[in-house]
Amino acid sequence: MATTARFSGAKNIDNTGRALRIDTQTLTTGSTIACTVKPMAAKTFFTCALATATPTVTINVGTSTTAPFVGDEAVYVLSADGTTRVVTFGTGFTSAGTLSVTASKNATITFVFNGTSWQEVSRAVTA
Repeated sequence: MATTARFSGAKNIDNTGRALRIDTQTLTTGSTIACTVKPMAAKTFFTCALATATPTVTINVGTSTTAPFVGDEAVYVLSADGTTRVVTFGTGFTSAGTLSVTASKNATITFVFNGTSWQEVSRAVTA
């Protein structure tokens, strides 16, 4: 949980995006899904097919000197099978509550790291 931004604008710090790292991870569904943001990733996409569970998702917050950094993003792309699935965001998150992913639909929810937790900034479920 570094309290500094990854791209600060300071001299000799790359703010061009050429060193920007984006990570994609496919999660396995279960009652608990533990997510880990990699140290070099400024943005992480997590995908998960919710087939058999109503999961609680957790995510790492690092230490005062390790990733994630302020402004890092975590985007979840979730899909439900033929049953509506309710996702709870637990340890590491500050969210607006559970997310219901409608049967046979997809949902996207985005979080930004604020220095102490992953704060929800948007959510959408396909119609």
